[in-house]
Amino acid sequence: MKKFIYMLIVFALIFTSCTPDDTSINITTFTTLKIKNESSYNVTDIRWNGIFFTEDSNSFIGPGNSIQKTVPHGSGYLHLVIVSMEIGQSTILRSACRTQSPITVTEGEQGEFVILNNTIVINENNINSTVEDAAPKRTSLTIKNESSHVISTLRWNGQLFVVQPSVLLSGSNIVESTLQEGNGNITFAFYYPDTGFADMGIYNYGFRTQNTLVVEKGKSIEFIFTNNTPLEDEDGNLDTLNNFANRVATLTIRNDTAYRLNGITWNNSNYTTAPNGSYLEPATVAHRRWSNLHFSGANLPIKIRIGAYDYITAETVSVGKWDKEEFVFNNSTVLIDNDNNKKTLYELISTLN
Repeated sequence: MKKFIYMLIVFALIFTSCTPDDTSINITTFTTLKIKNESSYNVTDIRWNGIFFTEDSNSFIGPGNSIQKTVPHGSGYLHLVIVSMEIGQSTILRSACRTQSPITVTEGEQGEFVILNNTIVINENNINSTVEDAAPKRTSLTIKNESSHVISTLRWNGQLFVVQPSVLLSGSNIVESTLQEGNGNITFAFYYPDTGFADMGIYNYGFRTQNTLVVEKGKSIEFIFTNNTPLEDEDGNLDTLNNFANRVATLTIRNDTAYRLNGITWNNSNYTTAPNGSYLEPATVAHRRWSNLHFSGANLPIKIRIGAYDYITAETVSVGKWDKEEFVFNNSTVLIDNDNNKKTLYELISTLN
């Protein structure tokens, strides 16, 4: 009996000595790093100590989102690319940068780094800046036309904004948001639209702003044309936009007869759109204008068709560089045929009846 009791005591001692101590259990803890994006921009290509947090350059961590990775402990800079995706723009702008200071992750800890608009980073030009300043911004130029005139063939620094036959109407604007930075004058042409019968619309080329326009990278610049904008023409003349715009050569032909006139031309310009089809009706006018820098019409007769024959006016017409002239057909207008015979318009038309 004593021997049995002795064995129970021994077993109890052995069992007690084998009871595990909870405080000695080694629980493995993962080392992680969480990146929280609380800036106003999308970020991608996030990398720390050789570990990428995004799958590729098209995987973005948007504002208010975060991503976490299991990482080895250590210290290193956080590299990232700030992305600008503006509404209505097809191209994505990117700007690479890194944190100003290394991020340290201790073994077994859950590290966290928060990206804010005012987080200091080193941008791609190796300059300290905030995330907001380092974010890519479009270089854009907005040109507004607040003058009284129509503008076309608009160009700045070799880049076309408005290509003929497109125009920039008064009160409208155009924005070029994929611009290369630079400086230069704005060159353009005036456009005179159809305002009367046979007035086909003309372009008046050779103008530029007197002052150069500087557009810096990442900046949005606005230029406004007004009637008082100082311009220079291709001959070096200086004046305001409004004064240059009004310098066109104009010849108006008026029909004061009771007849429909056709086949009217002067200086190779048609006043009726087809010699045998369109007419200058009684008591109406037709206008034709020419660019003031490319005009050479002077002392020329007006051609007209009556019946099957062509005639010219005995009176010649001279239109200076910036002149506005008018010629009136009436019953007594003297016309000359190919044999140099002279008759009045009334006499020639009367023979047709």
